[in-house]
Amino acid sequence: MTTLGMLIIALALAPVAVAQRAQNNTDEALNARNAPDLFVYKASAFGPDVKQNSNFTIEVGNTGKKVSSAIEWEYDSPEAIAGYGHHLKFRSADLKLGPEAKKKLTREVHHYTDRFVTSFNLSTVRILRVEYDDGPVWQRPADDK
Repeated sequence: MTTLGMLIIALALAPVAVAQRAQNNTDEALNARNAPDLFVYKASAFGPDVKQNSNFTIEVGNTGKKVSSAIEWEYDSPEAIAGYGHHLKFRSADLKLGPEAKKKLTREVHHYTDRFVTSFNLSTVRILRVEYDDGPVWQRPADDK
C-alpha cells in the first residue's frame, strides 16, 4: 500500500516539476541568466545559520572551447527586481573551468532572512562577465536585464 501511495504522489507532482523546468528554460530565461560558453545548471541556498549568514551556490558548466578563468554573477531578490530589495554581485577570480567541465561556486552572504534565501533560484541568478585564460572578456550589456 505504501508503494502505491508513493507512486500516486510522484505521478501527481510530475506535471508541476515539468512546468517549473519549462518556465526556467525558455529561450528568454536561458539568455537572461547564461553567457556564451558558460551555463548555469543549478542554483541553491541554505541558511541562515546561528550568525544569520547564508550560502548561495550555483553550478556552472563550460560549454565552449576555451578555459574560463573568472566569472562575475549576481543575485537579484524578487524585491530588487521590483526596485526595493537586495542586489548582490559575486566574483570567482580563480575559476579555471575547462571545456565541458562543471564547477560549484558557493558564496557566503551575511545577515539575511529565510525569505531572502528561499527566493534564490535559477530565475534570480545571472552571469554578468566571463574572463578567458587567453585574454578575451565577455560582458553582459548594461541594459540587458
